[in-house]
Amino acid sequence: MTDYFSAGPSNDESPVSDIEAGPVGRHHKKRKGRAQANRFYSDGDVMACFGVSRNTLGSWCKAGLRSLKGEGPRLFLGRDLIAFDHARRNRPAHCREWHEVHCVCCKGWHSLLEVTMNAVMFHLLQLRTHLKETDFARVTPDEIAAYKHWLTEERGDADGHAKGYSASTIVHTLGDAKAFFEWLVRQRGYKSMDRDLPEYFTPSKRHSALARVAREKVIPTPEQLRLLLEMMPVGTWSERRNRAVIALLFLTGARDGAAISLRMKHIDVEVRRVFQDATEVNTKFSKTMTTEWFPVGEHIERIVIDWLEERRADGASADAPVLPRAPNPFEALQGPRPEAFWKTATSVRAILKTATAAAGIAYFHPHAIRDTLATMFGRMANTLEEMGALSQNLGHEHFATTRQNYGRRDPSAMRGLFDGMRNRKPQPDIDKVAEKFRQAPAHLQNAIRSILNVQDKPETM
Repeated sequence: MTDYFSAGPSNDESPVSDIEAGPVGRHHKKRKGRAQANRFYSDGDVMACFGVSRNTLGSWCKAGLRSLKGEGPRLFLGRDLIAFDHARRNRPAHCREWHEVHCVCCKGWHSLLEVTMNAVMFHLLQLRTHLKETDFARVTPDEIAAYKHWLTEERGDADGHAKGYSASTIVHTLGDAKAFFEWLVRQRGYKSMDRDLPEYFTPSKRHSALARVAREKVIPTPEQLRLLLEMMPVGTWSERRNRAVIALLFLTGARDGAAISLRMKHIDVEVRRVFQDATEVNTKFSKTMTTEWFPVGEHIERIVIDWLEERRADGASADAPVLPRAPNPFEALQGPRPEAFWKTATSVRAILKTATAAAGIAYFHPHAIRDTLATMFGRMANTLEEMGALSQNLGHEHFATTRQNYGRRDPSAMRGLFDGMRNRKPQPDIDKVAEKFRQAPAHLQNAIRSILNVQDKPETM
């Protein structure tokens, strides 16, 4: 049995997991008890049993929860779920870090250093400060209304300009407060609170609508990406790696977080393929996928291949990062160390900012390169089957996902398309053309047929 946190069970008679039973059949009712050790569980089964979200399940997989290898949907063995659940609940207290807090909803531990957790705690602290340390059990609807008014009012900035919180910030702030109070009214000592109190944190329809408005996204054209790569310097090791970062994103459509966690063994140059193993690669929803290289040009492929050859020439092992972090000069003084992965994708964005500024191109987010690929699908694919394959290669199970989230064209491309439609000469009526052809003399008809290389069709009975 796998020892997940140095506290896992040592035999098959592991403690009962406090979850409901697995897949429900016609003659099998859900019951409170233990997961069946010999049953297989899908993602949906695990999420329903534990009452967790898909993101939490992905975090568990990164923390050591094993899934069965193979094609098709990801499956978990009940024995592994029981062991992981026991280890998670009985993790030794001395393993806790100062920045970790216990979540009463998912029963897990989270770091306050995480961006999302840090934002939630800031919003709750902001609310408590505005209420002047008032006990939450005594909060009134009028105080909540005053807090909402305070969030939405404009304030003067350092230059004296009126400025307030954005609609997105207001909606997220009120959403965190509402979720907290929905939990609070169910806790001992707070059950006498008005159960409708959390509803007073609901943002206005206007702010909710404004928060959903899609901002104009800068999407580079394929030509801009090729120009960007052409102008990037390659004199030093870091410069060649930086160019390989952008080329790899363009060639594979991988997300920046996945690209920086790729290992040398994950890229097969011979078959032009990348294996994104979720146990080692930071993929979305911890989904394992195989990605073919997109047909974006031999020059882009050559940049990636040359970089991989340079890495191997430098002695990079199969488990070494494809895009390693540059060694720290102080670390070099302490002797040779294994190459390190980038911890976040912040460096990728910094590389793009420098490269776009040098090329005179508007800065775009690394994720926008996936949008660029989606806009190229119409030229790459000749059939619906090929279109579906391109969409699947981006990691989407359905083409509708690609079309809805990545198929938008930037305003300049839209203007070009409509200018072309407006300036297009009207097409002649095919019936009128055919009538004029029939009325033409025989020698003209024969001349037109010879030009078009069209033969008279034999009459059929």
